[in-house]
Amino acid sequence: MANENMNKAHAQGRRCTIDLTPAAAQELDRICSTFNLKISELFRYSLLLMRIYHDAVLGGKQMRLVSRTDPNEIQVVELPLFAVPSSSVERAIAEEINVERTERV
Repeated sequence: MANENMNKAHAQGRRCTIDLTPAAAQELDRICSTFNLKISELFRYSLLLMRIYHDAVLGGKQMRLVSRTDPNEIQVVELPLFAVPSSSVERAIAEEINVERTERV
């Protein structure tokens, strides 16, 4: 029953209301303006990047930014998130990742 309700909600989409600080609202507007995006497009791209990050972390990988002008200039993208796995393999990977992050904090 719960899965059936969840599937209906996903089929219909979801409407969100978000309270933002003035600084966050300004950043939202700045990014939308820079890339000529609607707010809904910005959130869809943001979710895509979050999914890529999620899959990389649970796959034991990192997300990196590499300079177009200097390929030796690399930044690791790391968010202050803890993985909540859904399978035993993901749990083992997440436990290792979460311990590493806790030790660095």
